[in-house]
Amino acid sequence: MDTWMVVPGADTVYEKLEGPPPTDSVEFSPSTYYYDIVIDESTVTLPELNPEHRFYQALYITGNLKITPRELTVFFKNLDFFTHGVRIHNTNLESLSFLHLVNADPLDDSPYFIEITNNSRLTSIGIDFSYCSHCYGSILIDQNPKLDLRSECDGIMARYKNNRMITNNLYDCGCTVKGNFNQFISTLSPNCWMLVGNITIDQNSDYDLLQEKLKNITRINGGISVINTNFVDLSFFRSIQTIDADSSYKASYVSAILIQNNKNLTSLKFQAKQNGLSITIRDNPKLCVAPQELDALFYGDDTQKGDLDVGVCFDEQSPSYWCQVSEPGYFSNISDGCVNLVGHLLLDKNFDFDNSFKLFDVQTIYGSLTITNTSLRTFSIFPHLGTIRSIDSSKSPLYVSNNDKLQDLDTVWRKVESDQAVIIENNSNLITPELYCALWRTKQKAIVKNNWSNCGDNYKAQNFDKSPLNIDVFYGLPKFLDVSHGSNPDDSGMQNNPWDRNSTDVDYETPETSTENGGSGIFGFHVLYLLTVFEFLLIG
Repeated sequence: MDTWMVVPGADTVYEKLEGPPPTDSVEFSPSTYYYDIVIDESTVTLPELNPEHRFYQALYITGNLKITPRELTVFFKNLDFFTHGVRIHNTNLESLSFLHLVNADPLDDSPYFIEITNNSRLTSIGIDFSYCSHCYGSILIDQNPKLDLRSECDGIMARYKNNRMITNNLYDCGCTVKGNFNQFISTLSPNCWMLVGNITIDQNSDYDLLQEKLKNITRINGGISVINTNFVDLSFFRSIQTIDADSSYKASYVSAILIQNNKNLTSLKFQAKQNGLSITIRDNPKLCVAPQELDALFYGDDTQKGDLDVGVCFDEQSPSYWCQVSEPGYFSNISDGCVNLVGHLLLDKNFDFDNSFKLFDVQTIYGSLTITNTSLRTFSIFPHLGTIRSIDSSKSPLYVSNNDKLQDLDTVWRKVESDQAVIIENNSNLITPELYCALWRTKQKAIVKNNWSNCGDNYKAQNFDKSPLNIDVFYGLPKFLDVSHGSNPDDSGMQNNPWDRNSTDVDYETPETSTENGGSGIFGFHVLYLLTVFEFLLIG
């Protein structure tokens, strides 16, 4: 069998050799098996290999094998590094799970590193490609009529991204969208279960044809664009379970969901979960989106910025953890356990402390949050709020104004998505660090002015507030550092326990200037806090 040797130089060159190098040569390695491994229908006994061998040449398996799967499993237990690729062609194998590959380099006479072709009985690959840490290059999987790859595509696609050719199997790793989608869809095979690439639906699309051809599609690896149609709904997507951003296409486009300028669209009628795509739904004057549809669209942790201008319509299928604020935006009517809050939430001088516990579980606001003229000291009433997502392009998603006692925005600065700017103004004791302003994901720059500090400019220490929390909240406890603990069993720390005080009592507003009670110490605490958060974001 032919072998190859690396010739040192500016570029790596492979020189063909006849057999292994001499044992006294610098190119010779006792851990390398210098011959191809060939297993075919004439193979009765598998070759005896030196246990010291760790690197092998090409692997060829072909023909109607007499070797049993058990024998193959035992033989390949420690054979995982092939320096000239793997070809499995025209065999009677049903699975290739006996292979535990770590490396597969180019085959001698092929552009592919791994070839799996024309295996009439093969039903599954069975190779763990996450384990194959040095499997670079490309893969060919073709003409295996019983091979169902639906459960194995994620691993194959993650390893080989766009360097793959997978065709003519029972179920391939999706059908690649080519050319005009309206023309492509008419040729779509009934066996196609996943589309790879961008789907573009427009005024020339045929609703009935889409209903017929997409009924078996359960996944899309790419983007969806629905623009300028007369469709009433998008129920032809009803079978789709997931929409993912295919990493192999990120070099040529940014995967997105775009639903825009559809004048007759009243509902979506699909609940596909998406991951890693940006979302734009706007300029559809009749559209009202069900909460469960939004739940699915924003399912992924790495959902990109949402650009929404929609109504939200509750129905009998709406999850119980979705709730809606009433006009003029107070929250007393929302149910306990509300996680996703829809509407324009207003906290003002009539703030309802007795019902503020209802905000405890809220994680996302679809709409806006206005906090004005309150006696709030912190946003501790929102311990879990992480996102404000605008659904009305005419309204600021976060408006905080004229709250004289408010000191921080620690629970609402993380993620604000809107066309409009965040407005934080006229809060005389409020610190707005630069990090907060940098992380708000709005198209317009935040308007931050007339606060104690504005996006980190001219930072100065705050006045010390002896009652730093909103104490009339039913859930949660003060931070340990905010409670002074006594030194004996009879002194339980109640002398400085803010839960025993009324948050509107001016007696607890006395400024302190010493570092011991606050002063510049508060500055140090905020700096430490921001550094910790910034480090967390970098790691994440």
